[in-house]
Amino acid sequence: MKVKGTTLFPAHVIDVMHGERAITNFVILRERDDLGMDQLRILVNTSTTDLAEMETRIGERLNVRPMLVSASNAEIDPIKLPAGARKPSLFIDRTNKTDIFAP
Repeated sequence: MKVKGTTLFPAHVIDVMHGERAITNFVILRERDDLGMDQLRILVNTSTTDLAEMETRIGERLNVRPMLVSASNAEIDPIKLPAGARKPSLFIDRTNKTDIFAP
């Protein structure tokens, strides 16, 4: 997938997130911003309060700076494992491919 002109593989993003010791739970969301550009928003449950430093550190490893949002496990878990799903999804693509060329 391409985000802000950089090719990213979901497995690489997940590996980088697992490398952050302060993060206890997370889910990665690929979404479109107000201008229709792809962005990474990552909901994290973390013991640190300095998300800006963590964004910078993760951004250096991914070559794209994600938007980190502090969230509780109660907020993250239903997104990771929706009702009826058999296994959790750490990476969720919320972009709608059909709206790219919509007038």
